[in-house]
Amino acid sequence: MNKAALMAAMQAAIREETVPVDGVGEFRLREMTAGARDQFDRSLFNPETQQPDSMHYQSKLVRACLVDSDTNQLMFGPTELDQVLAFHPDTLDALFVVAERLNGLDKAALERAEKKLSEHPTRFWLFEIADRWGCPVSWVESQLTSSELTDWVAFYKRKSGVSDPPSVPPSDPSGAETAHFKAVLN
Repeated sequence: MNKAALMAAMQAAIREETVPVDGVGEFRLREMTAGARDQFDRSLFNPETQQPDSMHYQSKLVRACLVDSDTNQLMFGPTELDQVLAFHPDTLDALFVVAERLNGLDKAALERAEKKLSEHPTRFWLFEIADRWGCPVSWVESQLTSSELTDWVAFYKRKSGVSDPPSVPPSDPSGAETAHFKAVLN
């Protein structure tokens, strides 16, 4: 496969759905691309407080997926959330349910993710390390070699005295791993 064929296949794989809303009309929602998903994820983090920020989660998700049927582009940009916040609650709810499903953020997707974590212990440990370091899993994957990941897993298993991944990750009482990650980023 060449680059052009790959990009065409990836674009074709992006799903869209038309959503009829009683008394309002039809809306078109599009699954987010990887880049759009990254932007959406960043919108759920407050850089000032360094904490997750789920305020207006439903509106942010709908904004990231709602497509203008005339231009085939997103209807609202990142700075236009206030316009989505003005939607009638029933309209927002109807659009949110579809946007959530299209992007694998619904209950069924969560159940699949939980199953994947239980079937692939290495993936669990990537999340454990990311959680302890206070960073995204993708960053851990990009920074650790397979050998380093194996060493970290062995370290955490020995430190916690378990041989299998715990069902609930142990905490980082000292904050040392999180402090290390933040120092690396600065």
